[in-house]
Amino acid sequence: MKISLLLLVNVIFIFSNCGLHEKKGYSQKTEYNLKGPVKEVIIHMCKVEGGNIPVDTTNFFGKERFTFDQHGNVMEDFRKTKNENGIEIVYKLVFSGKGKNRSYDETGSVDGKEIEKGSYEYVWLDDRSYKIVNKAGNGYSLLVTMDQDYRTIKTQLKQNNVEVNTTWEHVIKNDRVEKFKALSTVNNLDTTKNLNIQVMKAFDQHNNPTLIYTYDNLAEKKPIAVVFKRYRYY
Repeated sequence: MKISLLLLVNVIFIFSNCGLHEKKGYSQKTEYNLKGPVKEVIIHMCKVEGGNIPVDTTNFFGKERFTFDQHGNVMEDFRKTKNENGIEIVYKLVFSGKGKNRSYDETGSVDGKEIEKGSYEYVWLDDRSYKIVNKAGNGYSLLVTMDQDYRTIKTQLKQNNVEVNTTWEHVIKNDRVEKFKALSTVNNLDTTKNLNIQVMKAFDQHNNPTLIYTYDNLAEKKPIAVVFKRYRYY
């Protein structure tokens, strides 16, 4: 099973923070499994090419920067990546609201051309699942289902004629998530399956992961990407 670069980016960007969180009520910090008074998270993704595993962020193909307020709400999410054709894709999400009452405005560009601005909101279905929908009703939606500890166990992304269903399995050791597996089924003109395994290789003083290897095979041979994370705290 091979994972596309675009799907890999989405998996890493959205759900790749894997320390065990404090057992509190819902916040985005809790959902992203972050520990400690996190203020900022900076993520760099680097491809493994020619068997050479990157040791720094010099040749990254994707970058994301989260900022949080002191209550664990995301304030801004900035993403920049290049797809398989070398086209640069940029998104900026500016959030408002608190707790479960969240919404955001999205701006961005593809190959230097601005995309249409969008406004999105969180619609909660019950205490452990919500849907992100476009306020303009353009057919985009992301359904997220979480377990009792607010870890993501299932997602369903719909956009135009594409539907991506993903299931998540977390491997917990030493009181933290040290690995997760994400199996995605992409339904478009054809149906394809993609596997993403992320193994945490290093953690900071708050047990937030700082170095992650990404694989597309169950044997976990030959990583396809390395993820570097840096944190700032209040």
